[in-house]
Amino acid sequence: MSRKQGARAGVVAFLAAAAGAVGWGLWRTRGRGARAHEPAEWACECGQRFRFSGAGRHRVYWTEGAPAHEPVVGDRCPSCDRPLPGGREAVVPAMD
Repeated sequence: MSRKQGARAGVVAFLAAAAGAVGWGLWRTRGRGARAHEPAEWACECGQRFRFSGAGRHRVYWTEGAPAHEPVVGDRCPSCDRPLPGGREAVVPAMD
């Protein structure tokens, strides 16, 4: 391989890596990552309304109208004690 071809191959490899990095960054910010953290709403069977953000075990709930610094503590509806959705069941150790 001549010196000129080697330099060309290096430039092509660099451009391909840069394009991949830009594509990955766009996927990360505009793809699934951005949608997972958008606030959404949910209502319990008892009628209590919530807003939430996150997904799975990283989901955080707030009762309707609650300020951002006052999320629901725990994984159950504060009005009726039904479990909140989110794929996590809290295990509470028995107190003897």
